[in-house]
Amino acid sequence: DGGHWERFPSNLPVVPIHDVVVKGVELVVATHGRSFWILDDLTPLHQLQDAVAAGGSYLFRPRPTVRMRVYGRAPSEVAPGHVHYTKADTSTVAYLPVHEPDGSLRFEQLEAGANPPQGVVIQYYVERAPRTGVSLTVLDDSGNELRRFTGEDGVPVEPGMNRFVWNMRLPGAPKVVGEDLEPWHRPDGPLVLPGTYRVRLEIDGRAREQAFAIEPDPRVRTSREDLAAQFDFLGQVLGALTTVNRTINRLDALLAQARSWQQRAAEHGAAAVGEAAGELERELLAIRPRLIDVNMRQSQLWPSGLHEKLNALFDSVDSADYAPPRQAREVYAALTGQLDELTRRLDRAAGERAAALNAAIAAAGIPVVGLPA
Repeated sequence: DGGHWERFPSNLPVVPIHDVVVKGVELVVATHGRSFWILDDLTPLHQLQDAVAAGGSYLFRPRPTVRMRVYGRAPSEVAPGHVHYTKADTSTVAYLPVHEPDGSLRFEQLEAGANPPQGVVIQYYVERAPRTGVSLTVLDDSGNELRRFTGEDGVPVEPGMNRFVWNMRLPGAPKVVGEDLEPWHRPDGPLVLPGTYRVRLEIDGRAREQAFAIEPDPRVRTSREDLAAQFDFLGQVLGALTTVNRTINRLDALLAQARSWQQRAAEHGAAAVGEAAGELERELLAIRPRLIDVNMRQSQLWPSGLHEKLNALFDSVDSADYAPPRQAREVYAALTGQLDELTRRLDRAAGERAAALNAAIAAAGIPVVGLPA
């Protein structure tokens, strides 16, 4: 009843406060002279109990999270120590990029309040550093794994309170690894639908789980059926993009071998091997620009490939909460038709032309692994 007090550590300045209100699970205080301040999440305080300190680690139940889209982002290239500018609604505000000790980049708002983290805030207590690492797994209400994060993904596991934010998205597409390319990386897939989910924390072989809710944006009137149609369609686009990216990586691996064998054929004086490797290279180079823009680093514009077009289609349909329009489905059908044609063409090249190269190598008697002649 107020007989014992402990100062709550935060960035709240020492200032008179005469008005306090709790809105949901947020604490709002009105100061005299320093604007108003919000403590975003009271749920860890609500859930404090003896079990938190007794079990070595404790996973707090995440607060209900609104499935809300936030538009705009900080620039990809920033200079720490220099003031930058961005948009906050219709206003232009200043922020300062700050490098944290762990290597991450934090954006300190100079003229605006900082928004809460965008996504499901997962908070957990760790008594001591684990021996074997940590993992966080997000599951649907039926127990199916949706996404898994480890220390390599930035999951913190320091003694005391820890926090990790899941952006409510499924995994994205694999990366294109070609060093001469400027690929469009997509680490995240579509937003999950509103509903009940679970999070599992595993530390040193011991697992804890908590359920949490993702709630619909109260400003959006789109039906759940339309949101489900968007989710399913984005999954199809992501699947096609995954096929494109894997096809590019597969093609590049074959292209590197064709070029290597041209060099080895010249060293061994095996003209037939060099000709077969050259035919394979020419066919692969004819397919490659249709899959991805291979001239991105040049000053002039070149046609986009399926990689860029499918990424753009994903972003277009993912730009707001609505059912996919007919035009998007027509574009998807056209692009996947082209993808089927190119994958068949690559299969033929990997089969017929690569087989001819292998036969030429065998006839020339060049060892598959060996030094120049």
